[in-house]
Parts: sequence; C-alpha cells; structure tokens
Amino acid sequence: MYLCIDIYKNGRYICSINDVKNKIMEKEFIVKTKSGFEFPITVRVENSGNYCHVRYFAGNSTMELQEKNTAANSPAVFIDSYYYKEAKAHLEQFIPAVKGMKKANFIIAITPDEYSRLISEILPFTMPHIEAAAKAKAEREALEAAQPRVYVRWDFLDCGDYSTNQERAILECREPLPDEPQTLKVVRTVAQLWNRRIGEYAEEWQAMQGAIRTVSNKGGLMVVSKEEAMKWKARAEEADRKDQEAKAEKEAAAKALQEAAEKEYAAKFEEAKRTGNPVKLSSFFLSGSDIPRKYRDEDSDMGHLVTYAMPDGTTKESFHHAY
Repeated sequence: MYLCIDIYKNGRYICSINDVKNKIMEKEFIVKTKSGFEFPITVRVENSGNYCHVRYFAGNSTMELQEKNTAANSPAVFIDSYYYKEAKAHLEQFIPAVKGMKKANFIIAITPDEYSRLISEILPFTMPHIEAAAKAKAEREALEAAQPRVYVRWDFLDCGDYSTNQERAILECREPLPDEPQTLKVVRTVAQLWNRRIGEYAEEWQAMQGAIRTVSNKGGLMVVSKEEAMKWKARAEEADRKDQEAKAEKEAAAKALQEAAEKEYAAKFEEAKRTGNPVKLSSFFLSGSDIPRKYRDEDSDMGHLVTYAMPDGTTKESFHHAY
C-alpha cells in the first residue's frame, strides 16, 4: 500500500508524507531584535531517510535567517511580501511597529551576537538529521551503483509545432531495487545521436533486435548488448570529434578573415597619412529610409554612402546620390 497524507498545523500546510519513513521535527526558538523585541520562530526538519530539508517559519510564513542583509546592513530575519498577511498577523503580536506596516518585505534586523546565538542553538537540532540523511543517501547510492546494468536503445521522433527532432540514443540503465517500481532506471546516456544524419549506419540502427524492457518515464525500449552499446558510443564520439573539428576550422577561417580585414583597414589609414589624400574604406548602396536623414534629397532616393580614411587618422562620410 502507498501512503500519502497531507499534514497541517494551525491551518498551515506542513508537507505530504509519502511513506512511513518520513519524519517531521519542529522546534521553537526566540529571536531578539535590535530594538529589544522578542518573537518566536519555528525551525522544521523534514527527513525522509536519505533526504533532509530544513525550513524556517515565523508563524505561518516561510522566512530566512540571513547572516548579512544589505538593506539592514546587519543580520536579519527576512520574510517576502508574498507572505505579508500571515507574517503581519504573527509579528504584530510581538513588535508594535508592525501594526501600521503596509505591504512590503519584512526585514527585521538583529545583532551579529544574536545571529551567532541563534545558529549555535539551531545547529545542534538540525545537524544530526542532516548528517543522518547524508549517510543514508550515500548508502542508498552505493546500493544503486551495485545493481546490474542494462543497455537500451532510445529511438523517438519528436514532432513539435516548429521543429522535428530525431531522438536517438543508447542509454545505460540499472535494475531496480526491491523497494522501487520494477522498471529499469536510466543512469546515463552512453551514445548521443540526436538529430544526427547517421548515413551508412541508418539501416544498422533500424535492424537492431532485442528484448523489450520497461524503462521509467520512457516506456518499453529495446535491450541491446554492452558490445552493441559501446560500438554506438564510439560512433557518437567520432561524430562529436568531427563536429568539433568542423567548428574549429570555421572559427579559424572567420578569425583569419577578421585579421585580414583589420590589416587592410589599418593599411588604408597608413596610405592616407603617407599620401595626404582620403582613402576609401567602404561603400554601401542605400535607398529610401535607409539613407541617413542628413543625406536625404527630395529629388533622389538612392545612392552610395562612402566612408574615407583621412590623413589625420579620423574617418569621414559622404553620400553620392544616384541622380
């Protein structure tokens, strides 16, 4: 039987318990503000065996205990304005100034000593649970790592509104543990071939045969041997290598063109300086509204915008109308 119970306390949703291993521990602490007022906060630990989550509450409002708040220039209790109504109802019982406060973030300054005191009291409550969850998580991961591995073929054509993706991959999965749903669990992608044109290997990919196993979140997939998986892994890596080489060649060519253009640009300024005459840098044909407003002419709506390198190292534009 799978147990799921929603837990509430004083009208506040605490959490859902998904199985009997979940534990919820709460403890109240008193915060003293810089102004000398005191109010209670609740620290809650949600522990599900190999997972531990620590949350802070002021009344029914989620809060943060901040070591340094920029606005307060000191440690502070911070409550987002999203929780304004609940936070105000809780805090105005202890801090008179809160009663007239309009909707905004709550930033309640505390001294560094008060922050240190709170942390010194909270950690002995939370750390044993955190450490126990970390240990349980490591033990669980070790069990999962020890499970036998299975390789499957993922082949799916994803037709979206604006694109179509040919999703091909070899996935490494593990066998389930006794307390898990009895389906294969994906561990990693061994060979990524999405949207690749696999050309000469297309028929071989389609011709693969094997038993069908159910994989979590992916349905029934074909099981392939480790040797088959490693073969496609090598092909995917080779495709990646070729892609990287092609990218590097393209970037090198673009860099060479850029360097040549910069060299030619500098040479034209040298020529202008040497000869004392303007040297053409560029010329673009423009028409209509593309013509800069200062060059527009009622009798002509097209022409060439020419830029010159000047002997003094500056540039100068001129527009030559077509008619």
